[in-house]
Amino acid sequence: MHPRLDLSGRPLGATTAVLGRWDALVLMLLASHPDFDPHEFAWAGPEHLGDGVLCVSIYTDLAADSPYLWITQLGENPETYRLCLYVGGAEGEEAEDPFLVGECGAEELAAEALGMIASARPREA
Repeated sequence: MHPRLDLSGRPLGATTAVLGRWDALVLMLLASHPDFDPHEFAWAGPEHLGDGVLCVSIYTDLAADSPYLWITQLGENPETYRLCLYVGGAEGEEAEDPFLVGECGAEELAAEALGMIASARPREA
């Protein structure tokens, strides 16, 4: 389940957001949050995970043990989302289970995503 990235740091399943599709709304919600800075991340964008599953992924860095977040639409409701934060092992082991899982509506999405990522990042000394 570890993110597979190409040499430029893009997920191998990277895809284009389509206006009107839920992933485009998620990206707009993230971009509009005052604390979201896309330059802080190695990648933030839509990604196909396989088996028809689309998510918005945020990779904090390219290191194997860096936290990464996947946001998926929850059921058929276009404004409820599941967030799964993963942290790989320092030796490159894949995370089998999410470190954190959350569900929220559109209004809380950006704050919830940023909070989950912040909770998994190493503390500055």
